[in-house]
Amino acid sequence: MIKALLKLCLLGMIPLIFLVISDGYGPLRAISDKVNEEIFSNVYLGTFRQLEQKLDGVSDEDLRLRFEELAEKFGMEIRLRELNELTSSESKIRRLNQGEVVSVAGDGNVLAYKLGRHDLVVTMAIDETPTQDVYRSASGSLFLVKMELENLRGSDLERKVADLAELYGFRIELVSVDEFHTRSPDIKLNTFSDAGWSWYRDEDDNEVFVVPTGELQYVVLYPLQAALYLTFLIVTVIAIFFLALAIGVSLWLWPLWRDHKKLTRSALAFGAGQLDTRVEIKSGSFAADIGRSFNQMADNVQQLISANQQLTNAVAHDLRTPLARLRFANEILDSGDCTPEEATRYRSTINNSIDALDYLINQTLLHSRYTRSTDIKQFKHTEFARTVLAEVEQFDFEYGDLEFQTKIDESLLTNTQFVDDKALVRALSNLLNNAARHAKSFVKVSYFMAQDRYCLRVEDDGHGIDEKDVDRIMQPYAQLGNDQRDHNNGLGLGLAIVYQITKWHKGKVTVEKSDLGRARFSICWSPISLHG
Repeated sequence: MIKALLKLCLLGMIPLIFLVISDGYGPLRAISDKVNEEIFSNVYLGTFRQLEQKLDGVSDEDLRLRFEELAEKFGMEIRLRELNELTSSESKIRRLNQGEVVSVAGDGNVLAYKLGRHDLVVTMAIDETPTQDVYRSASGSLFLVKMELENLRGSDLERKVADLAELYGFRIELVSVDEFHTRSPDIKLNTFSDAGWSWYRDEDDNEVFVVPTGELQYVVLYPLQAALYLTFLIVTVIAIFFLALAIGVSLWLWPLWRDHKKLTRSALAFGAGQLDTRVEIKSGSFAADIGRSFNQMADNVQQLISANQQLTNAVAHDLRTPLARLRFANEILDSGDCTPEEATRYRSTINNSIDALDYLINQTLLHSRYTRSTDIKQFKHTEFARTVLAEVEQFDFEYGDLEFQTKIDESLLTNTQFVDDKALVRALSNLLNNAARHAKSFVKVSYFMAQDRYCLRVEDDGHGIDEKDVDRIMQPYAQLGNDQRDHNNGLGLGLAIVYQITKWHKGKVTVEKSDLGRARFSICWSPISLHG
């Protein structure tokens, strides 16, 4: 889950990182270049068109000479270049041929315009500077404007101003000197010596240029509305950010939705009885933990149902024999066709069958008890080593023909362990019963610590267990070489109960070859805290 959350945070951060990186792969750089191109194209389109008009009637031989004369009037570098050496971009060449102003530098501050009659391109290097460089960036354009207005008066002047406004594509107006200063009394004009024009910044930080005429009038040029382009830039950046964020979140939500559908289908199939249904979810998915929990639950439920079916079948099988004996003996006794000796034998058969049924029920209930989840209330601190000694002594007394040996670590004899001692004694008793039934002459019991784990071990010198039968003997009602079970030979629940008690203690049962040459059963568990 943590990996999935980190993945989501990373997907959320990618748009921000992608937007603010400063190299050529960042969209902010591309947006900035595009905005610069749009701004400066609108500002200088009229200048390029005026240059084109001034050069229109000039012969090819005099074209460059005339261009150089005009270029001297510009405060920035302008050059005349061949179209094929300027750029290899097909889209930019197409736009130049269509009469557009195109940025041909990585920073957007070198503009190009193709002269209509020639395969020549005028390039202009511009600078975004607020003081002295205003002269460099505007002097050429205003020089051309002054040339157009020179010696014009009255209506001719008004028409030319209107023509220039259409040519340049931005607002140009003709106002009287008195009207200008009345309208803008707080404006302080910045002037340059010998420039013949002035400029100021309006309240929106736009540069406004003022060209005086010979009739106490000003031609005022408003070439740049910076606020509009800044708003466009901000809106574009925000839109791209949220678009990238939406894509990132969608990439994260898609596998989550897909895994949710998988879980839903698997849950429905499992609920419909397809108990072998499992869900496959990649480990990096946000739903991976849920998928693993579902599969673990499905394994447990399937095992529980399988165990219950096996238990039901086994109980039904084991009930048949004593019930058949009870019915047969009861029918004989009811018929009255038996001698007193036979009646005594049949009554004994009835009692033995009742004992068998009682034993079967008790063992089944005992196994059922330990198949439930661990009951921590049954655990307590106890000197379990001494309980082991007492249990082995009792078996040594009951099985006088066998030799029992006990080996216990000294540390366990002097300390207490937090265990369910009654359950572990039941497990030890079942192992000892199993060993006593199969041993030839010797049984060894060990209780010790191994790698911070408690281990209880029982081994004997009997016939042993084949490796292929190890897993099977831990199943309920499984017996080796005793298909016809009865309570004298055991019901096959002893080792199953041992297995369940070991699971109660979060431990493991192992079956190995003993040093005595035969079977060795070991149950090992880690210390359990009071809180489980």
